[in-house]
Amino acid sequence: MPNVSISATIVEDDTGRATEVSDVDLREFSKQIGLEQVAPGRYSILLAVNLLGGALSGVQNPAQVVHEIALLENNELGKFKAPIKNRHPPLRGLWHKHYQQSGLASLAMNVNKGAQSVRHPSFEQKMQEANEAGELRYLTPEDIPALVEDAINGNRQRLAKRQALTGEWIILPSMRVRTTT
Repeated sequence: MPNVSISATIVEDDTGRATEVSDVDLREFSKQIGLEQVAPGRYSILLAVNLLGGALSGVQNPAQVVHEIALLENNELGKFKAPIKNRHPPLRGLWHKHYQQSGLASLAMNVNKGAQSVRHPSFEQKMQEANEAGELRYLTPEDIPALVEDAINGNRQRLAKRQALTGEWIILPSMRVRTTT
């Protein structure tokens, strides 16, 4: 990567305050977050700038992205969908790997996916008990916290166990030979 120094003004959405950030060396930043170690010389300036912007604005933890790149480079599966080698132009030959972006949007994406594809064991058990007893039962306010916990954290854990979590894409070349496509 060429020596690139970035100066930026970050405006906080809710307050309108501006913060000046000057002379951030992208190469040094890439080393500090581990990007240079996991993909030496094989990442774009755009990726580094995006990670820097996400870190400075507080909307992305670059360590999450670097971790997923390291998994791709080491041919290891994580909790997200398996990496896929793109077959069609303009991305042919490049790999895409999912990662979870910080914030509610990525969480909501996986909660929605879980709600559509994964059952809620605790809720189904209550329904089965009511059916076996021949009773019509309603959810009570006491039932709601456990149902919400299962819908959010339980579904996320079940998706992670199946390596089915989804998220944003990282697109990059990989130097490792893959056995899956």
